[in-house]
Amino acid sequence: MRLLGQFRLELRNEPVELSHNSQRLLAFMGLRGRVSRSVLAGTLWPDVTEEHARGSLRTTLWKVPRDDPPLILCSGDSLQITPALRVDVHALTRTALGVVQGDVRTLRVRPPLAELTGEDLLPGWDEDWVLVERERLRQLRLHGSTRSPTS
Repeated sequence: MRLLGQFRLELRNEPVELSHNSQRLLAFMGLRGRVSRSVLAGTLWPDVTEEHARGSLRTTLWKVPRDDPPLILCSGDSLQITPALRVDVHALTRTALGVVQGDVRTLRVRPPLAELTGEDLLPGWDEDWVLVERERLRQLRLHGSTRSPTS
């Protein structure tokens, strides 16, 4: 799943068309990991009643493709995306933290500066949770790029 730049989900190397709410749901879960239904509903639909937000969450979950393995795993009240789904933000985070912490393996595996100077998180999305994550990633990139030996 691509969250840096425009949202993109691919399954078996084929792009998947999703509703905007499905994109928001998968993006939030991709960034946060395991999350409760109430947090998801409240974050993605903050301006409606809890009952309406939970209904919107149920509808959105129903619209997410059901593959094998499923994209979303349920465990009680919490949900998470399948570990089989790669999220580009995680690679950026690992690289930046590796550079900041001086992990020599990070520097040998890939050119860190290329990953650290890529696109912003979900440009054009202006929801509070996206803005917070976008700023966190900018700060992480800044710290990583100032310590990168190729900068």
